[in-house]
Amino acid sequence: MKQQVVQLLVGPSIKIDDVKFNGGFSLEYRTSPSFRSATDSPINLTSSIGEPTTQFNFMVGTEFYLGPRGSTYLIGIIPAQSANSSSFQVGLKYRLHARYEKIQSHRQHVKEMAKKDIVLLKEGALLVRLKTSENTIAALRKAEREKQALKEEEW
Repeated sequence: MKQQVVQLLVGPSIKIDDVKFNGGFSLEYRTSPSFRSATDSPINLTSSIGEPTTQFNFMVGTEFYLGPRGSTYLIGIIPAQSANSSSFQVGLKYRLHARYEKIQSHRQHVKEMAKKDIVLLKEGALLVRLKTSENTIAALRKAEREKQALKEEEW
């Protein structure tokens, strides 16, 4: 038996980290199923069974990103009309023209953050928190470790 299906999935998606949640509608066009003769005859006979159908369904799914070029997905199709059938799809996607995310080294990250701080300083909005060791010193003194408390004060 042979049947061809064209499916259009339409709806919003929400991406959280490396997971995308999809919801929406599915519009399917199915050609009429046909049988093909299995004989070695030079004339292959095909006979159609039924008529082509169009189905409108609800769709929910999840997509998991495996990397910049690939992802795997799970989609459930829920029938919107009693005559339609439900389905479940599992698949892999591979992107031929994917953008690679540039991985930034720690040194580049620190330089970029310093540049942002300088710009903020020029605009007069740089917030700086100075480290105080008052709690540490108090805890050391309470534990009767005066030498370490004095060392922490000097630091």
